[in-house]
Amino acid sequence: MRIAVVKHPPGGPADKPLIVNPVRVFLRCPVYYDTGAHGLLPSTQGIFCARLFAETVLRALEEKAVKYHWGIVHVGVYNPRKARHEDGSPILPVRWSNHAWARAIDWKGLVETASERYLSVPILRREAPVRFAEIVDYCAHKMRAASLLPEIVQESTWVHIGYFP
Repeated sequence: MRIAVVKHPPGGPADKPLIVNPVRVFLRCPVYYDTGAHGLLPSTQGIFCARLFAETVLRALEEKAVKYHWGIVHVGVYNPRKARHEDGSPILPVRWSNHAWARAIDWKGLVETASERYLSVPILRREAPVRFAEIVDYCAHKMRAASLLPEIVQESTWVHIGYFP
């Protein structure tokens, strides 16, 4: 993992949270952004996030990906928005999403490096439930080891993995 210190991004809502120690992270495994209808897009610009998120969740994902020769697929980390349910309805009481603090990822699955097969979260749950649980549990372990409160939400096609302060 290579971590580069960066500035807080411009734009977004005027009252958006300030990210603690913003960084751009380059993992030692392939990273893909799931565009939906247009498939997987290799991510070469790194992942913008809070340093503590990089050192816990992203490091956990990277360690498992390197160990098993996988790439990581996601649909986002930083997004300065309020928390919402999978259907888009707001979580009450209204609060900033952990994505607004750059301390959550919507993890969509893995790509097997050798075969380039995309194993989405639903496929992992169905075909590799032990490996799926290993990844999610390891992320939670890394967060708890850093005295963080994990926020892991199982959605239909992704897993929200983040933490509360």
